[in-house]
Amino acid sequence: MIEIVFLVEDDLDGSYTARALGESIFTQASDLKTLRKMVRDAVHCHFPDEPSRPKIIRLHIVRDEVIASLKLLRDLSGSDLGFIHTISFVAVLLTVTFVFN
Repeated sequence: MIEIVFLVEDDLDGSYTARALGESIFTQASDLKTLRKMVRDAVHCHFPDEPSRPKIIRLHIVRDEVIASLKLLRDLSGSDLGFIHTISFVAVLLTVTFVFN
């Protein structure tokens, strides 16, 4: 195996989870720096034999952000002017790749 891919998501408690696609590997950490170390360690534990270990670990970092779709306008006197539509959903996808020597 040359490459293994992990899906990384925000957890409800503010930490991060990483789940390998196609393998039974799961780990979590409080920040991304620690998560990278945990993922590397999990891969080494799952593939103890170096020749069978993936040379590349790819992290697909997915972050969903939800914002209000309506925004209330007010004039200078504080009276409501009505609603305007704004962007309702933003999704961010980052890919991080580790290469091992």
